[in-house]
Amino acid sequence: MQANAYVTPPQNRGFDAHYDVHDVFVLQIAGTKRWIVHEPVHPDPLRDRPWTDHRTAVAEAARGEAHLDTVLEPGDVLYLPRGWLHAAEAQGAVSIHLTLGVHTWTRHALAEQLTRAALALLRDDPEMRGSLPLGAEGPEDELALVRRRLVDALAEADPEPLFHRARRAQARPGPLGPLAQLAAVDGLSAGTPVRLRGALEARLDGGRLSTRVGWLDLPEADLPRCAGSSTGRPVTPATSASPSSSDSCARASSCPPGREAAGMTAPARFFCAEAARSRGDALAGTAPYGSVWILVEHRAGWPVNGFDGLDLEPEVKARVYTAAQALRARILLIRRHGRRSPDDPPRWAVLRYDGDGAHRQKWGVWRNDRDLAEIVDALDSPGERDHPPVVLVCAHGTHDACCAVRGRPVGRALSDRWPELVWECTHVGATGSPPTSSSRPTASTTVTSTPPRR
Repeated sequence: MQANAYVTPPQNRGFDAHYDVHDVFVLQIAGTKRWIVHEPVHPDPLRDRPWTDHRTAVAEAARGEAHLDTVLEPGDVLYLPRGWLHAAEAQGAVSIHLTLGVHTWTRHALAEQLTRAALALLRDDPEMRGSLPLGAEGPEDELALVRRRLVDALAEADPEPLFHRARRAQARPGPLGPLAQLAAVDGLSAGTPVRLRGALEARLDGGRLSTRVGWLDLPEADLPRCAGSSTGRPVTPATSASPSSSDSCARASSCPPGREAAGMTAPARFFCAEAARSRGDALAGTAPYGSVWILVEHRAGWPVNGFDGLDLEPEVKARVYTAAQALRARILLIRRHGRRSPDDPPRWAVLRYDGDGAHRQKWGVWRNDRDLAEIVDALDSPGERDHPPVVLVCAHGTHDACCAVRGRPVGRALSDRWPELVWECTHVGATGSPPTSSSRPTASTTVTSTPPRR
């Protein structure tokens, strides 16, 4: 689910007629707004089929008779199923409304998971791994065997693990009030109940407590108490089987590390990169794969949630965000290491990796929020080849202190060597150390730096 707020001046329209690839609930907060709704030109669109794929049909349908023409007043709610065309215009006063976007799972998505599970089974079939005969002009002679094996694999495959993994990856953990959390630590004691944040999808695999935001290896003595905490129910560390159990469960649940409380032995400040190095974690390949990346240069301080936290015009941000979701593109804030002339306008880019192996880029500049709407059009264009690679170094210290401690030295060193290729960026999703990824998503890498001893 996603939420957006829109403020529209009197007698102004936001977007022209379009459809969303998710269900939308519109809640009118202040003022009035006229909504004109037309029937779909492409019913139940998938996430990778935005309205721009049917721009001409949408424009033609919007000129026809409306299915619904109504004015929302404060307190009114309008439901728009995905695919239904809509446009809205504020009336005689400033209009404020909220939209709640609900991303639904489809049978097509389940078919994708089932197919992936079946193909994973076929990897273990020696005959399916075999080469086609030399000199074959087409696949006709092999299709019967492949179809038969694929049907058998589909009947045997279990898509449920992939389904739940994808569901966990696309959802967000429950909100956390950092200031309230910090204040609660001052009164924390061994008898204080703690619990996991909501929607963490916690699971205990052996001695490892895994959640959507990370994992924690637990001593054997801590497992009974932390097994209770992984269900989401409140637990009291003081009733644990061992003194160390209270610390482990509190760190895995809600107590920030680095603080001391009665009955608890708190560790020194925890750095995930240091922990990964001490465990000897393999870092290669931990940078995320992505075929489309959106980069927005922002030289001021970065919000903890990156692009989502920027104070941009809501309509522009929503357009970029919706277009990015349709292509499953990642949006990163970027900046050069060190100072840059304020006379140079900030830039934006769309990086794309095509299935044919082509790496394409589209660059632009933005001087005001409205300029960022050009990103939406860039996502519809293939982009240009033969650009130099783009090296991104995570230095998002407000998201993770390790990215500042280790990421910025990496960014400085690389920038000294390749100043025109290297950008610092917001969090890209890897764990264990600040990742460095290039515009070639198939060759994303992870590097670590060792800060000098002082």
